[in-house]
Amino acid sequence: MGKGTIFDILIMAAILFLIAIGVIISHYVLGQFDGAFSSSTAVSVMNSAEIAIETFNYGFVIIMGGLGIGIILLTTLLPTNPVFIIMGVLLLGIFMLVFPQLSNAYWTFTQDANMAASAAEFPIMNHIMNFLPFYMAVLGCIVLIVYYMKWKA
Repeated sequence: MGKGTIFDILIMAAILFLIAIGVIISHYVLGQFDGAFSSSTAVSVMNSAEIAIETFNYGFVIIMGGLGIGIILLTTLLPTNPVFIIMGVLLLGIFMLVFPQLSNAYWTFTQDANMAASAAEFPIMNHIMNFLPFYMAVLGCIVLIVYYMKWKA
């Protein structure tokens, strides 16, 4: 696969899904160790780990923004012909069938009785994942515009 293609949006959605699930599982596992250690050093380390995991609430926005900007910037490097915009639109349409499935899978995962408390600690990440199809559609449209409508001097 090349750099900065429409396929990168699908990969980005999968990466965001895996990161979100991993963060919630990590937070849940760390929560299971609360009170398990009695030494002050172990308690300090566990508190630091929990603070580090909770930074992913805002860090998720940075990850999503970085991936999106990277895709847009890499899109400018490829020579294209606007004739193929139909294929790009069709691929984005097909991907729009996958993105709601990822969003629904995330929602189902966070509604589990064990994971609900951990998921509630990440409201920004939950918002992004619940509206993943919208954000990916916007990014896909931007990529298609940049990809096929380059200004030629």
